[in-house]
Amino acid sequence: MELDPAEAHNSSEAAPQEPNLRDAVMRLRSVVETAADGIITINHRGIIDSINPAGARMFGYRPEELIGRNVSVLMPQPHAREHDDYLEKYLLTGEAHIIGTGRELQALRRDGTTFPMRLAVSEMVLSGHRCFTGIIADLGERRRLERQVLESAASEQRRIGQDLHDGLSQQLSAIDFAVELMRRKALKGIAPEPEQFHKLKDLIQSSILQVRQIAHGLQPVHFRVGGLPEALRELARTTAERFHIACRARCSPGVKIGDEATADHLYRIAQEATGNAIKHGKARAVRIQLAARDDTGLELAVLDNGIGFGATPSPPRSGMGLRIMKYRAGAIGADFRIGPLRNGRGTIVRCALGRQR
Repeated sequence: MELDPAEAHNSSEAAPQEPNLRDAVMRLRSVVETAADGIITINHRGIIDSINPAGARMFGYRPEELIGRNVSVLMPQPHAREHDDYLEKYLLTGEAHIIGTGRELQALRRDGTTFPMRLAVSEMVLSGHRCFTGIIADLGERRRLERQVLESAASEQRRIGQDLHDGLSQQLSAIDFAVELMRRKALKGIAPEPEQFHKLKDLIQSSILQVRQIAHGLQPVHFRVGGLPEALRELARTTAERFHIACRARCSPGVKIGDEATADHLYRIAQEATGNAIKHGKARAVRIQLAARDDTGLELAVLDNGIGFGATPSPPRSGMGLRIMKYRAGAIGADFRIGPLRNGRGTIVRCALGRQR
């Protein structure tokens, strides 16, 4: 049997396209299956057609346990009861509540607990049938980190308040008493003794030092007084004095930070990494580096000679401190990494920030 030349030509073109199509489908399936966010598709009646492993895990199911069920099973009341009405109203009127947009909602796990999620829904038409795809992001961890950051800030405020009450307030009271005593003596024509002036001067200098320390706790990065480099050098100095270890800060000249919030996040990352190195890594030496990079903008790194990455029962890479560092890095659009040093001993924390406009 002979083929028409045109048919033969079309056939030769179609042959290589089929493997390419299969490869594209396999790549797309792999992306969906390995995605960190949940991806779910439902039909026009709200029945789940597919859900990827990440999405099923968010809700405490296996994918096959959800396929064929109404998507409302993943919603707490009253949203579950209202979902079919929303879908029907959209199909009839085109009035969208979520479709084509994204919003935050409460989701329902298999065990009855709820969690906040970010849901973005889009509409498709496949083989003449309307269906909907939802991209789901679990916001629970993000909310916990936000609360932890706020709690850390509140704890620091309480500590500063206690320092003001127990330290500075008492010293100012002592200064007030000393000045009043000298005033009374002066009214009686009695000259104050030189020793009284020395004690008063010591009290005033001590109060000034406490004010500076409290101000540093409230705002560690002062743009008018050295900025982030000076704040990191001060962090190294106080860490070395407090914990009796070798701690140094090296900052390359010309480092520029776009805004105070970014500088503060970088400082807090360095502070947390330094604390982890001492508390978890048992480090005896810590080096803080802030370097300008032609290719990446700038990089903050904290290196220590501790017992090593992941060598403790509660390694720093698995704690709340690490998650907060990652959260802070994400808030300023920085790339965050943590790992062992090349010699296998110690840990390095890196935070790379792109060029600032």
